[in-house]
Amino acid sequence: MKASRKQPPPDLADDDVHPAGELARAGGNDPVLARLVDVPDGNGGGGGGGSGGGSQSSQNSFQTGSGNDESHHSDADSIADEDNGNPVVVPFEVPGAPPVIIGRTPAEQRFSQFLAGPPFDCTDKARRVLYFQQFKSWDAVRDKVPEDLPKLFSIMTTKSFEVLHQETNTYVKTKAVGLHAGHLTLFQGLRAFARHHWLIQRIPHFAHATEDALKDALSDYQSIKNRMDRAKDSKLPTKLTQQDRFKTHLDQLDSYLESTVGAMGAPLAYITREAVDLPTDDEDEGPGLPTPDQELIRRTRHQANHPDFCDDNARVWKVIKDMTLGGPFQYSHVQAFNASQNGRKAYRALHTQLYGVATISVICSIATKLLAALRYTGKKNYPFNTFMAEMRSCLNDREKHGRPVPEADKVDYLRQAIVDEPRHGSTWELKLLNPPFNNDFEASACIVTSAFAPKAKPVHFCCSQQQC
Repeated sequence: MKASRKQPPPDLADDDVHPAGELARAGGNDPVLARLVDVPDGNGGGGGGGSGGGSQSSQNSFQTGSGNDESHHSDADSIADEDNGNPVVVPFEVPGAPPVIIGRTPAEQRFSQFLAGPPFDCTDKARRVLYFQQFKSWDAVRDKVPEDLPKLFSIMTTKSFEVLHQETNTYVKTKAVGLHAGHLTLFQGLRAFARHHWLIQRIPHFAHATEDALKDALSDYQSIKNRMDRAKDSKLPTKLTQQDRFKTHLDQLDSYLESTVGAMGAPLAYITREAVDLPTDDEDEGPGLPTPDQELIRRTRHQANHPDFCDDNARVWKVIKDMTLGGPFQYSHVQAFNASQNGRKAYRALHTQLYGVATISVICSIATKLLAALRYTGKKNYPFNTFMAEMRSCLNDREKHGRPVPEADKVDYLRQAIVDEPRHGSTWELKLLNPPFNNDFEASACIVTSAFAPKAKPVHFCCSQQQC
C-alpha cells in the first residue's frame, strides 16, 4: 500500500521567512548531510542508487512501502533500508515539480531555493552537492577563497557525493547534474556580491542578485584587485616639515588615502573617516552613491579583529610616520601610536593638532574672502573653467572643515561673481534668481556653464553626466 503523500512546500526563493509550521511539514530538521566519495565518471548509478539521488522532485514525490509501484522506481532507484529490509524509493525527477527543500535552517533553505531559480537554475542534485560544499548561505559563499573556486567546481563536476536524504534516511551517490562552466562565473560573481555587501554593511537581497548584477560585482572585484596591485606604485605624500604648509601636506595625504586601495578592498581613507558609525537612513544616498569609492570610504566596516583591517590601519600609520618623522613638532603628536601602529588614531591626533579650532576659523575666513572677491570678466587669461575651479575650491574648504556654505548663498556668490556681459543674453541670471535654481548650486553651475562655455557640453558636476 502506498504511503501518504506529503504536501509540496511553498516556494522559498525570496527573503520572506518561511512559517515554522510549513517548515515542519517540509522535511524535518536535517534534510541533507553528505560525504565525498571518489567515483569514476559515469559510475554514479548502479546498485548505489546514484541515478535517483538529488532529483528535481518535490517531497510529495517520495513513496515508501513494498516498492511494487514500478511506475515510480526501478532497481537502480531503490536501496535497502537497514532497519527493516524494505526497499526505499529514491526521489525521481518530476517535470514542473517544486524544488526539493535543502538546508538545516530557514536561512539555508531560502538560499538553496534561490539557487533553484534564475540566474542559476540549479537542479536538485546540483544543489545537494553545492550544499555539501558549503554553498549554503551568504556568509558561507563570501568566505570562499576566489582562487580556489575553479578547482572546487572541477571536483564537483567530476566526482560523486554520497548524500544523506533525511526523508529516507539513506545515502545516495549524487553528482552535480547540470552544473557547468557558466555556473562558475555566476558563483564567482555571487561571492563578490556577497562580500561587497558584507564590506559596506548592506543586507544582500536575492531579488537584487540578477545575472547582470553578479557579473558587475565580479567586474568590480577584479578592478579593485588590479588597484590593489598598483597601490605599491602610488606616490607617497611629501614630508611634513613646515607647519605653515601643513594644509598642502595633509591634502596630499588625503588624496593618497582616497586613491590607494587597501587589503580590505576599499580606499584607505575608510580608516581615517571622521565617523565610524554608518550614516542614518536620511543621510544615506543609496547603493553606489555618490560614487562607488565614496560609498566604500563611508561604509566599509571597522572590524578590529579582522587581519585585513589591521593591515590597513598599520599601513596608514606607516605613511603618517614617514610623513612626520622629519619634523619633530608634528611627529611628537603621533609618536604615542608607534607601538600600536594605530593609523586612525594617529591621523585624528594630527588632524586635531593642525586643524584646531583657531586654524579652522582662519581657513574658513580666507575661503569666504576669496569667494566674495572672485570675479569672472571674460578675459582670455582667466578662463571660465579656472574661475569655476577656484570657486569650488573655496566652497570645499568650508565644507571640509564643518562650515558649509548654504545652497542659496552659493548661488548668490556665483551670480555676483560673473560681471562679463552674457554671450546669449541674461536668461541664465533670471533662472538663477528663481526656483529651483536659486537654491541648487549644481543646477545653477550647469546653466552658467552653458552660457559662458558654449563650446563645452554642460556637465552636471554632482554626477559627472553630460546633462543637467
